[in-house]
Amino acid sequence: MLHVAEAESLEEGTRHLAIEFVITLAEASERAPGMMRKLPLFISRLFAILMKMVLDIEDDPSWHTAETEDEDAGESGNYSVGQECLDRLAISLGGNTIVPVASEQLLAYLAASEWQKHHAALIALA
Repeated sequence: MLHVAEAESLEEGTRHLAIEFVITLAEASERAPGMMRKLPLFISRLFAILMKMVLDIEDDPSWHTAETEDEDAGESGNYSVGQECLDRLAISLGGNTIVPVASEQLLAYLAASEWQKHHAALIALA
């Protein structure tokens, strides 16, 4: 499923379904307690996929002078799915599992020069 989620050549909907499958598996703690926690490389890879999806946001210079606020301006389907799934993953796995994975990737995003990566890191922290 991670291969499907990473495949940018596939349609967004297909990739979103693959991610939904994996996140649902992580949330199924009653049926498979701790299964995902035992796969740190898997979690790291999934977190990286979700962070990349949160990068899918556009900036339009006219927004800087807009008189009305549109909270969702520039957000894509990837952005929304990535943001929601980051929340769900963190809740299902807990801080002790997510923090080591997230801290490594968030430091790289915060050190980058692109504003989208700074924005993605802040969204993930929230």
